[in-house]
Amino acid sequence: MTLRTKSTIILLATFALGIAVGFLLHARMVDERMERMARLRSPEGFTRYYLKAIEPRDDGQEAQIKAVLDDAGRRIRSVAATRREEIHAIVDETKDRLAPLLTPEQMERLEHRMEERRLRHERRKEKYRQAEERD
Repeated sequence: MTLRTKSTIILLATFALGIAVGFLLHARMVDERMERMARLRSPEGFTRYYLKAIEPRDDGQEAQIKAVLDDAGRRIRSVAATRREEIHAIVDETKDRLAPLLTPEQMERLEHRMEERRLRHERRKEKYRQAEERD
């Protein structure tokens, strides 16, 4: 093997290794960001986030602020759940309205896509739940 061939192999291997490491680091960073977002979406995460921003001057003020933020976090979660239910109802209604317009193959593709989306949502929801449990 010539020196040029060895150099080329080493260069390509280094390049491939760099791509692989970059890909893995990026995936980990995305996971960490998703976990942070999940924590913020919980009522407790909402409270912690704003308490950190406000920096209460003493324990008395912190308790008062925390009570207000806890209430807001619970209300926000409730509204989000209601909206999610409304979205599911709209999607189901749309599917029913499309059914007479689609061929069986189109309907199958639509149902397959909806199932994929539902599974993705379930995985995301499970990830959020796990992140909340760690906190």
